[in-house]
Amino acid sequence: MNVFQSVPRKDCKVFAKCGIKSLSHCRRYRGNDEECKKCTLIRRKPQNRKFDANGREMKKCTLCGHYFYLYRFYDRVIHHGGKTYYCKCSRCRMCMSKINSDRAKNKKIRYNEHSSLLDRSWNTLRKSVKLSEKAEYFEQKASAAENNDAIYLGDDDAVERLEAKLADLEKKQEMMKETNKIIRSKKLSEIEKHDKLIELGYSENGIREVFTPNYIGNIGFPSYSITNNGANIRRVKEQLEKAKRMKVTEDKEYKIGDVRIVENYQENRLQLFFPGKPDEDVRTQLKHNGFRWSRFNGCWQSYLKRWQIDRAKEIIGG
Repeated sequence: MNVFQSVPRKDCKVFAKCGIKSLSHCRRYRGNDEECKKCTLIRRKPQNRKFDANGREMKKCTLCGHYFYLYRFYDRVIHHGGKTYYCKCSRCRMCMSKINSDRAKNKKIRYNEHSSLLDRSWNTLRKSVKLSEKAEYFEQKASAAENNDAIYLGDDDAVERLEAKLADLEKKQEMMKETNKIIRSKKLSEIEKHDKLIELGYSENGIREVFTPNYIGNIGFPSYSITNNGANIRRVKEQLEKAKRMKVTEDKEYKIGDVRIVENYQENRLQLFFPGKPDEDVRTQLKHNGFRWSRFNGCWQSYLKRWQIDRAKEIIGG
């Protein structure tokens, strides 16, 4: 319970300016004591204020140290201890503007640094993703090259490999036809069908797969499988005949201007030997028409096709 004395104590040695109340009472209760509220003797004198010759009040800026009129300071409202104080900012408007400008500039610098850092991190991440994709691409390419069974007409063993492939396709064709003939026969029992399929070389799992109906309920090999395999047989036969012709056909060599042209049937390549490095326009046309520079042979070459020969003559100008 806060009870303040109206009469100073007997041992009081320091009194307020009024001489009636103690200085401690004046400082603590002058806002609550009804007698002290009317007092006009105690007024705070700011240390940073002064008056000009005309009596206009001026205030000192705590940052730059100059005196300005009060309108050069921003108004400020302070709420403290349940009271509201209306005062002026301790810094002038010019100093506050400079502070805000520097603050915005520093904020922009930090933002730019953060943005550049994000860009660098994203660029690094993007490069790592591209490198991983590139590594995956080359890994797939190496795997494909390792498992590649493609036959090129320019290969030394192209004829032998094509003959072996043709034999496998023909054997597969006969096996599919014979399998359909057996499983679709109405004269054979299930046991007889099973025995005949075993004689063809089927395993138990293979027989089970053959007798499994497809999405429309048919068993055996569908007709399109036999048709497609027949088309592959005809294609391989054409390649085999062409490979045999290439083996016995002699290479052709002739010149158009200073360019030596070689129709290399053994390697299935059309080769262009220039006396020097061709012009950029000529190189661009060669690349657009399927020619590539061969460092091993020292020439521009492509697959040996009749239309490639005509294009080469158009590019060279023959």
